[in-house]
Formats: sequence, C-alpha cells, structure tokens
Amino acid sequence: MQVNNLGQRDLPAIIDFSVPVKLNRVAVWKDVEVFHPQNPFIQCSSERIVHRESDFLTHFWKNPVLDCSIADCLRFRCDIPSFGVQEELDFILKGNLSFDWVSQTLQKKVVVVSVAEITFDRSVYSQLPGQEAFLRAQTELVLEKYEVHNPGPIIVGSTVGGLLLLALITAVLYKVGFFKRQYKEMMEEANGQTVPENGTADPQAAQ
Repeated sequence: MQVNNLGQRDLPAIIDFSVPVKLNRVAVWKDVEVFHPQNPFIQCSSERIVHRESDFLTHFWKNPVLDCSIADCLRFRCDIPSFGVQEELDFILKGNLSFDWVSQTLQKKVVVVSVAEITFDRSVYSQLPGQEAFLRAQTELVLEKYEVHNPGPIIVGSTVGGLLLLALITAVLYKVGFFKRQYKEMMEEANGQTVPENGTADPQAAQ
C-alpha cells in the first residue's frame, strides 16, 4: 500500500490497518505483519479486537463479506511523526490465508475485506471538502468454491440404462414373435433355394 501527502504542509499522521484474523475461533489470516521497507524505524503496534457476536450466519446470508464487523480483528497502528509534503510511504501487509473457516459460512463465494485508514488531529488540521474518500482504502479478496464433477457415475448410469432399454426392446420383439417370424422366413427362403440330389432344379422354380 502506498500513502501520499498531497497537502501543503508536514503533519503527524497515524495509519491504521484492520485485518480479520478469526471467525468463530477459526483462523482466517495467520502470521499477519505490517512493515515499512523504506524506513524500518517506523514502528507499528498491534492490538486484537474480539468480536463477541455469534450470529454470523445471518450476516453471511444477507451479505457474504468477511470484515472486522463480524470477525475478530487485528489492528495495526503505525505512527508517522512527520509526514512530509509530497512524501510517499510504502507499507506491506503480509500473512498466510487459511481456508478452514470458509465451510462455516455455508456460502460458495465469500469476500474477505481488509481496511487501511489515515487519521490525524482534526483540531489542528482539516481535510479539503470532497477528499474524504482518499483517507480510506480497502482490499477485497474473493474466495469462490468450484465443484469438480465426477463423470464416472453419469457414464456408468447411461451405459446401464442403455443396456436395460435394449433388453426391454428385445423382450418385446420376442414376445410378439418377431424373431420366430424372421427365422421362419429365412428357413423358407433357404428351402426354396435347395438343389435336388439329381443335380436338376425344379422346373417350376427355374421358370
């Protein structure tokens, strides 16, 4: 995350990062840390905020978003003693995302939201009208469950169904005498084409 001071004077500022780390005592983010590679002397303290509301399923049915309003939150506070004019600060938020908590939501798609916010002493400094949105940013991580279907049962079921249908058709044809009639016609044709032992064909058959 990059933070810029677009104002016309230096000022002390505080940058807060809020990350959901647990849902119903199951880890969401693990080993979360914030650091500033440009200036390692900037220190960021952290505190854990425990969310005591347990009816999170109702929340997810209405809005499948996981943030610090429903989950236990880890909040980092980074103090900037003097944020210079046009100065740019880069912060890196790092951690390991766990997926064990997702099954609790009973949702196929969930959005994980982390928030960064800049605060300052409003009794001394003021924000220009219409620029309030620049004081807050959020990252959204979309988790979606994909189901891999096994075609094996469908293939086996189709094959068995086809064989049963073929057996049923064969049984019906046999019952109505289709095969007997065909066999009788074949025998009659074979007898009509039989040559006598004396080697001469039937005169009537030859005509």
